[in-house]
Amino acid sequence: MNRSVRVLGMIVAAQAALVCSTFDEWITLGGFFALAIALVMGIHGSGLIRKQANHDFDVRSPLKPLSVMVGMLIIAVISIAWRVPGNLGEGGNVVAVAVDTLAHFSLLTTLMLWSLRPSRGHALMPFLGLTVVLLCVASGGVSRSLQAQTTVGVFACLGFLSVTKIVFPQRASRGAEGQAIQIAESTEKHLSQAFRQRRVVIIATATALMMVTGAVASVTEMFLPSIQNDLQKRLRSTIEVVEHNRLVGGMRYVRGSSLGSIRQHLTIDPQAVVMVILSNQRPGYLRGNVFDLYRDSRWYSVTEQIPSDDLLDSPLADRSVSPSGRGRVQLKSNSGAKLNRFELAPVASGRQAQMEIVGDPMRGNNAFVPLGTRWMEARSYSLTITCHQAIRVGVDTSKPYVVGAESGPAEVTLSETERMLLTEVAPQQREGLTLIADTVFANTQSTKEKTDAVAAYFQSNFSYGLESIRRPPNVDPVLHFLNSRHPAHCEYFATATVLLLRAAGVPSRYVVGYAADEESDDRDRWLARNRDAHAWAEAYDDAARRWFAVESTPGRSYQSVSPPDVLASQTEIDAGLAGESDSGGGVRGFLSNMWGYLFSIRATDTFFVIFRYGQVAILIGLIGWLVGRLRRANETPGEVAERVCRKMLARVDRMLGRKGFVREPSESLYQFANRVELEVSQPTNQLTEAKQAKTLRATQWLRSFADARYQGIMPQNWMG
Repeated sequence: MNRSVRVLGMIVAAQAALVCSTFDEWITLGGFFALAIALVMGIHGSGLIRKQANHDFDVRSPLKPLSVMVGMLIIAVISIAWRVPGNLGEGGNVVAVAVDTLAHFSLLTTLMLWSLRPSRGHALMPFLGLTVVLLCVASGGVSRSLQAQTTVGVFACLGFLSVTKIVFPQRASRGAEGQAIQIAESTEKHLSQAFRQRRVVIIATATALMMVTGAVASVTEMFLPSIQNDLQKRLRSTIEVVEHNRLVGGMRYVRGSSLGSIRQHLTIDPQAVVMVILSNQRPGYLRGNVFDLYRDSRWYSVTEQIPSDDLLDSPLADRSVSPSGRGRVQLKSNSGAKLNRFELAPVASGRQAQMEIVGDPMRGNNAFVPLGTRWMEARSYSLTITCHQAIRVGVDTSKPYVVGAESGPAEVTLSETERMLLTEVAPQQREGLTLIADTVFANTQSTKEKTDAVAAYFQSNFSYGLESIRRPPNVDPVLHFLNSRHPAHCEYFATATVLLLRAAGVPSRYVVGYAADEESDDRDRWLARNRDAHAWAEAYDDAARRWFAVESTPGRSYQSVSPPDVLASQTEIDAGLAGESDSGGGVRGFLSNMWGYLFSIRATDTFFVIFRYGQVAILIGLIGWLVGRLRRANETPGEVAERVCRKMLARVDRMLGRKGFVREPSESLYQFANRVELEVSQPTNQLTEAKQAKTLRATQWLRSFADARYQGIMPQNWMG
């Protein structure tokens, strides 16, 4: 099997693995890939590939392009019949189904073209490959982590260049073809050396590209989180508008800045699991994003609208948290990740609930934690925390992270700047909100009385629903909701609660995350699905100097994390976990860790391992090659001739050895040649006529080689 067949096969296999891992279709797509390999092996074994390699494909031929078009049409019908009915059910996402179908169509077309032209490929293959990669990325098939994005980008570029090199080879003109062959034959040695040097240069360039890209990715992840934070702040609003319009909400973590975005998660693939929580206690509500400014049916974070340099001395500024040491908790997921520990808030009591959260990095880099989180252990070098105690950036969600939480948050004192922001209501909304607030909060004094009143108001007078409601033009959706009392989902109840509390002078904020209350069948973990995406309000109690959640959505009740009943220090908790993990030590513990690691591997993880560690092996090989070149530069002409002759003889010895003829150490070349000819002439010989002829040519070459070496001249090279 020649080199181009192997290269194309590896690239097609990588595409198939990416599509399989993205859409979880290993069995069916694996069958198609196995069929393609069988066709390639059949063509190669029958000798058709040699004819194909010597035949110039003419794109103007009316037969082959027509055959390709017919094949693509058949594959399109198969892809639509296969992917559309099962995915486009009730609440199905048309865009997501289209992406799914097109990705499978592109891969199956690539398999067809590779099966028909295994050594030369087809002009459509590079563009189909890029389409597969882009669609898998759009569908969440690639981790959002920096390493995975870098890996896929580099491998996509290298794959595209490799395929185009095979599909569009450089050809000499027909008039110069005979002359080129003569030149090639007369200068075979120099051309061979030039080809080897060019190959080394290509390998060195690819290695340098991988090393530089990997170094930039590592440095960016380790030392430049603030730049990443600023970039996300500048682009987030624009990106959210695009994502909201394209209706692919269920493929990412919930963000919830615009009214209606959470509804997409509740209706698009509601059963999809977005995170797994390993905990002995019910996790409850997990916060992901906190917003403080409402304008035109959209929530914003003020700090995302202001450059970081303008917030240096502001109480609204984000703060950076550095690790306090290495992680102390033994992971239950057997991922083998090395975590750092971050102290986020002072510990108020000895009772803490500890949970290990295994997220899906293909959905984003968001970290979700309870309101009462005191510390976190994560794969990170620095965390960026907002003024609302939400984690903005810094957590590598491709690895599990552990949080320790109490039932309530730590005490905080609001500054005047924060109080003004968290009680602010837009002027065009204040009048309508004040009229309703006066009714809802009549006869209430304390913050707790007001929050209970607003929750009871919505629970008693409104109903829950996911229907899309038409509202009059130029009317705010929240005011329309409060006046018409139409059925609505959590976004409307949480937004209306925050605005009504602010109209009554209570500092409030809007929170989005997941309500994780589903226990797995084996009762050893908790699940959060798309359908668990939720929005709620948080209010500040001046008397207690604490924030607390306000749940006003009908049918919902806020669930806080429940620490253990027995008081225990964190040191005791860590010691208990460490002792539990050590009980399965030794070989059993090692095998358990390896088993868990293997089951956690994704296709992009494999590419990243190759990308990260393969460059080291290539670099060592290049260093060895350079050392060999330097040593050969000091060789005398006689030493060079001796080395070349040994290579010639070793090549012929290997060829004869594969046919069962091995030269003894004490046997001269003439004696060996005579013995081989004698054995070939025996009737019991099993070699075919072609192999016999090649073997006899080799014996003649051995004699001529011995004569040339005896005469002190350079023997002719073995041409087979």
